[in-house]
Amino acid sequence: MKVYQEQQEIVNTGIEITDYEILQEKARDGLLKLSMSLGIEVMRLMFEEDVTMYAGPKGKHGTEERVGYRHGFDQTTVVMGGKKIHVERPRVRAADGSGELPLPSLGQFQSEDPLNDAIMARLLVGVSTRKYASTIEGDTKGGAVCTSKSEVSRRFIKEMDKMMEEFFTRPLCDDYPVIMIDGSGTR
Repeated sequence: MKVYQEQQEIVNTGIEITDYEILQEKARDGLLKLSMSLGIEVMRLMFEEDVTMYAGPKGKHGTEERVGYRHGFDQTTVVMGGKKIHVERPRVRAADGSGELPLPSLGQFQSEDPLNDAIMARLLVGVSTRKYASTIEGDTKGGAVCTSKSEVSRRFIKEMDKMMEEFFTRPLCDDYPVIMIDGSGTR
């Protein structure tokens, strides 16, 4: 154990934790709940950084570099913890009136690859589509979406089709030392 502890590397995330009481409160509900709330807070900070890139610092309206302006908030969904959850995202409108500007970091959080991976991992070990929602840790009734048995089944079929396509289109130029043939013949 001592050897393992000596080999551990200390990672500096650059995030300063200032209120340990809030962390203690979240940690009472478990590490997953703490991780989810910290993840949502980090995501909120990244959204604010994107808005600042377009609209400049909050409250500073006279900057020439400004290409957009803050335009309230809107609901969106992001993938987190093997499910989709609802979060608020800030809106930014283009200063020239051409429409809404996209938040670059939002796409990272809306990527459905982690959700599809979680679904595949659970279903391939034997969890049924009907039981998928019960395997998600945390409050599944508190805004989680995309956990219905029909949606899980659709995603599983789509991912299996993709895996089968990769399998059937793989190159066969490698060496295969064993071949197994099964069949029955009549004489």
